[in-house]
Amino acid sequence: MAADAEAARALWLDAGGWYRETSPVSLSDVDRVLHRLSVGRGRFSRGPDDAAWVASDGGRVTGWAYARSEADQRYAVPVVAPGAVDAGALGGLFDSVAQWFRIRRASGFLLDVPTARADLRAIAVRRGKVRWRRLVFHRPVTANDRAPAASSAVRAFRRADLPAAQKLFQARHPEPSPPPVPVPFLDLQGGVFRDPAIDLDRAVWVIGARRELLGVAGATHRRDERVGFLGPWVVSPAAIPDTVSELLASALGWLQGLGVERARTTAPAPPPEELGALVARGFAPLAESEVFELTP
Repeated sequence: MAADAEAARALWLDAGGWYRETSPVSLSDVDRVLHRLSVGRGRFSRGPDDAAWVASDGGRVTGWAYARSEADQRYAVPVVAPGAVDAGALGGLFDSVAQWFRIRRASGFLLDVPTARADLRAIAVRRGKVRWRRLVFHRPVTANDRAPAASSAVRAFRRADLPAAQKLFQARHPEPSPPPVPVPFLDLQGGVFRDPAIDLDRAVWVIGARRELLGVAGATHRRDERVGFLGPWVVSPAAIPDTVSELLASALGWLQGLGVERARTTAPAPPPEELGALVARGFAPLAESEVFELTP
């Protein structure tokens, strides 16, 4: 119903800060799924790849959930008002999400829970297991972040680099490896990738020869957002610090050229050695969460 959709959108703007800052869900995604809800007859909206549900307490919308299921990523985003929220309503919201994934025959889905939300974590612990713990870092993108001149050490990623990139990621981040939420870590489709269907731009750079890469840095930007995401991001201990700095500069300079105002990235907790290079380039911690893997 229209009133539920309006209340859910207001909740996204008021209490959904964590997910607006760190997840792949944009305001356009929210508006699209809530529009379907507003023209429907119930408290559930479903499209070909995503769905939304609304939970209420005493006639007041206290939370809602967005879920997406694609070939390479299946995840849910719960947006719940702060303070005391009925545990039964929260449980029902999670049950609805699980049932939707079950109908789609998904073996599991991911749920990102901020460390500060003990109520959401309590439900997630009963329904699944922690896949990994993540830290989110950010920094402003300024006019000083210009793309560096052509270099013999840093070059654009090529499709043939994928096996070496996967090997480097596996060596630096053994299982459980980072899942594709909130930023695809290894969705490498060439030096520059554009998908007009979702207004997404991505660029990736590497250090080293094709068979033995010493570093990978990418950047992702959705054209309706002022925030850009650094990732994939992995560096070998054998990489020279100056070259690592140049690799990061390539990603940040590309974002700056798109008019991005802030850059964010995700790192496992405890943070890897690559974090030192990020801190040296001005990145600071923003938040922490746990990514749960739930079985429908």
